[in-house]
Amino acid sequence: MGNAKNSASAPPFSRRLSRLCIAAGIAIASIAWQPIAHADNPAPAARHQSDYDHALQLAREGHYKQALTTLKALSANNPEHIVYRYDLATVLSWAGRDREALDVAADFDMAQTPAYVLRALGGSARNVQDFALAEHYYRATLKRDASDRIAGAGLALTLTDRGDTAGAYDIASALAAQHPNDLSALSALSYVQLNSRRYFGVLDTSERMLQIDPDSTDARRAQIMATYRLGAPHLAADLADATPGLLTAGERARIENDRQAMAIRWARLPATPQTAPDRKVRIAILDLREEIAALEARGESDTLQTRGRRYDLLVSLHERGRNREAIELYETSIANENRDDIPAHVLATAGNAYLAERQPKKARELFEEALTKEPGDFWTRLSLVYAHIEAEEFKQALSVADELVASEPIWLGSRPDRRPNSSRLIADITAAYVRAYANDLADAERRIDPLAEAAPLNAELRTARATIWLWRGWPRQALAEYDAAIAAIPANQADAIAGRGHALLELDDYRGAEQALQDLKLVSPDSSTTRQLTRDLELGRMNVLRLQAQRMESSGSQQGNESLGFDGWLHGELMSYHYRPFLHYHFQRAKFPEGTALYRRAGVGIEYRARDVLLDAEINRNVSTADAKVGIAANARWTPSDHWSFSAGADSQSNDVPLRGRFNEGIDGWSTNLGVDWRAHELRSAHAGVGVSRFSDGNRRDFAQLQGTQRIFTRPHYRMDGVLGAYASRNSRNDAAVSYFNPRSDYSADFTLDNEWLQYRHYSHTFRHHLALTAGNYYQQNFGSDMTWALHYEQRWSPHDRFDLGYGLMRARRVYDGAAEYQTTLLADLTWRF
Repeated sequence: MGNAKNSASAPPFSRRLSRLCIAAGIAIASIAWQPIAHADNPAPAARHQSDYDHALQLAREGHYKQALTTLKALSANNPEHIVYRYDLATVLSWAGRDREALDVAADFDMAQTPAYVLRALGGSARNVQDFALAEHYYRATLKRDASDRIAGAGLALTLTDRGDTAGAYDIASALAAQHPNDLSALSALSYVQLNSRRYFGVLDTSERMLQIDPDSTDARRAQIMATYRLGAPHLAADLADATPGLLTAGERARIENDRQAMAIRWARLPATPQTAPDRKVRIAILDLREEIAALEARGESDTLQTRGRRYDLLVSLHERGRNREAIELYETSIANENRDDIPAHVLATAGNAYLAERQPKKARELFEEALTKEPGDFWTRLSLVYAHIEAEEFKQALSVADELVASEPIWLGSRPDRRPNSSRLIADITAAYVRAYANDLADAERRIDPLAEAAPLNAELRTARATIWLWRGWPRQALAEYDAAIAAIPANQADAIAGRGHALLELDDYRGAEQALQDLKLVSPDSSTTRQLTRDLELGRMNVLRLQAQRMESSGSQQGNESLGFDGWLHGELMSYHYRPFLHYHFQRAKFPEGTALYRRAGVGIEYRARDVLLDAEINRNVSTADAKVGIAANARWTPSDHWSFSAGADSQSNDVPLRGRFNEGIDGWSTNLGVDWRAHELRSAHAGVGVSRFSDGNRRDFAQLQGTQRIFTRPHYRMDGVLGAYASRNSRNDAAVSYFNPRSDYSADFTLDNEWLQYRHYSHTFRHHLALTAGNYYQQNFGSDMTWALHYEQRWSPHDRFDLGYGLMRARRVYDGAAEYQTTLLADLTWRF
């Protein structure tokens, strides 16, 4: 005999599994069931044999009511024939009348009761949740025949239901190993795995069942439930839609609710074509609006159904990226509800909408409120981290991120079904990103590197490491890592594609960045990453106006007094991915004892940018005098790696000619220079340069300079750099006829503490303070050495990403021919993209 049909109170999955066991049991019973089960029990009387056979045949065909009528009569009229009661109990179990079956069997002698009856009674006991009695029946059956797979499966299910999943798993896995092609054994194993949270094991077992029977509803249902419990309700919903009727209405509703709740949290994860908003979402929004309007028209504005539809609409609007509409819906129709009635996932959805619309403090409040309802929700805590970051609350962001890491185990489950915890991976990546946002890129890299090395095929880790490398100033290294991430999972790497586009922009490869943007739009057309790359490409192509000006007052006359210097560049839009025309205007004016000197130069040129190369050439003319010569200036920079850069420049009518010499002696001249830059990362760099100037009065000036920068202190809103500099020059001419400052030879060394405070930041709107303190020593041949110093204070204001303005004041002590001069300089610079 087989297991009985489950009662309505039994779990849906166990009900279906029991039916499978019944089918197998019936097949066995149809062969083994005989009128006399034991020699100790008298056989049915011959006169009752035909009625008895007919009742058995009706039971086998599922006509339980007629079969039970006959068996009850035979049992009542022939108490000496125990076989009638055995079969009465069995058919009652088949018919789902479990308590009646157990009542009939209450006085059965366990040692004499046939195995088919014990199996049926075990199923009935399990259906009424008398797990101790069910275990008793199944173990009694197995005591007679340890290979009885129906009883073994029933025992495994019973142990699972009573909470002994470890013991159940041992029995079910052994049974499946002994009978690898038996559906009842595999169904039992799948049930045990599902209830012991071995979800990957469920998926494997279900695949084995489907290979045996492609139409197995038990396998399909197990797949749906395992997928759902693995945290993928969207996939579970798709599977349920493909095979309708396998879930109860309540199970289907729970999956759908969780699918909607999780959808709002995918904004921080790599987007895929499957998660991108599509036509279905747009249709759902229209349907929800119509349904809500109809409910409100019927006066049902405050019913549970109407509120639920509003919640669904809020989620759908956010999924579609229509966050302003989501915020309007929340503020007008949801925010004023009883706060205790608003589900946590709705609050989190509204928070994500505010975050997307750059209102991080409002988003933070909603995330914190949602966490009071569901304190352990991983995705809401993750969103809270980014709300703190975007609100410039880095201490809180670090705290929540580290708590997130500590709360998530590295592995889920136990051997042999142990598997990595994807939430822990996301938490680790987030903790690294928080440090990067807080300017501690070195610590961020230290955290992400070992993870990426341990899992070289993990695209998310490689993308995170590439992003940190890009922020450290290594676009080539980052580009290779982004390419590796994209190769690992080509269809699931919106973040990697976007990062690749930004790396190409850093390398001035606009054609490649534009192609990356097209690839990104195919994967994630409406995401924030797509909008940001689009914006950065727009900014890179715009016209650019750059202005620099300074006004100096000096206590001496060597460099002039009431001097004014100005440089302005107007670059046109990027053409053909590489070229920009530009205009350049240079202006100098200063008062000397001999009079006021003035120099102006105007030029027009072209700039060429390509990967690793920057070139510009300018034709210019001194417009201070009518007969000035036309000059040519050119500069080149070659950057073969992320760490080294080499530059060269030449100017036939150099702006470096001393202004006092131009005024008094009418000199001009040419200049050349060479430079090399080394940059380890954002914390350490060095520069070396040499140059030569030849003036028309026969003087040759040579110079060399060195500078090294080392980060001393870093905090989210403050940094301090130490800058060590050295300079040396010599001039071939040094006589009294030269009016300008022209030392035979000199050198200087100085050290600067360069401080910067981020006073305010709201996305691209920033305000900074900058203070540089310099102390040094200057030596001039024939005049000895003396102390120099400078104090430079500046403020920088950027109201948006197209405009940046800096202005400041510098007070300095310089030494010329052994005499100190004190200079006060006003400085300003501006960059405007349009």
